[in-house]
Amino acid sequence: MKLGTVDNWTRDGALALADTNSGQAIVVSHIVGTMQEALDSWSKYSEPLHAEYRRLQEGKLSTTVPISELRWRAPLPRAYQLLDGGGYRPHLELGFSMRKQSFPEEMAENPSFYQSVSDSILGPTEDFILGTDELGTDFEAELVVVTDDVKQMATKAEGANGILLIGLMNDISLRLTQRVEHARGFGFYHCKPKKHSRRSWLRRMNLVSIGSTSKFHFQWKSSGMARCLVPQTGLST
Repeated sequence: MKLGTVDNWTRDGALALADTNSGQAIVVSHIVGTMQEALDSWSKYSEPLHAEYRRLQEGKLSTTVPISELRWRAPLPRAYQLLDGGGYRPHLELGFSMRKQSFPEEMAENPSFYQSVSDSILGPTEDFILGTDELGTDFEAELVVVTDDVKQMATKAEGANGILLIGLMNDISLRLTQRVEHARGFGFYHCKPKKHSRRSWLRRMNLVSIGSTSKFHFQWKSSGMARCLVPQTGLST
């Protein structure tokens, strides 16, 4: 099941389901208004949404709209909390090298987290505006995991069971600003201005248990193009 948010000129948009095989989508305001509402009461809305998605796939709905005709925003245009974890060593090493620091080996076993800006998340084709091209702008893809309420001290199994949806996101870093901000020892803020959705929707998928770990198995092709604009120079990347 693929869930996204289409623009309806409100802060949180309208929840919609998308079937990429048929190229059709449907706004599901008759079930639940927004992605956040669905997440807040997932046990209530999950089955009705799955049932509507099956009807969409089977071509049994008369009020569908071509996916290409809708203006897709970030699946979750704003979030109560967004935690960013560093789990890929090559990427972490790059960040430390930009700050002219050596990579601490203990981070290989104990990934670090920071609380990211989440009051406004950009959609997959929205422009990201920069004031200058001298900030060391960097983009990297991230896997997004949307969870239900997960208690403190949860086990691995409880944490895995709390996963509701997954998605892809662009993390935007201003590497030269990051070096200065990190030296102050008070977390990231200016160097991590906004997150940028890489896809228009989140997916509901089943976890596969392998030994003591749980994994997703899927292929996901990224499409669409976001631009990074620097007004003073007209630079577009």
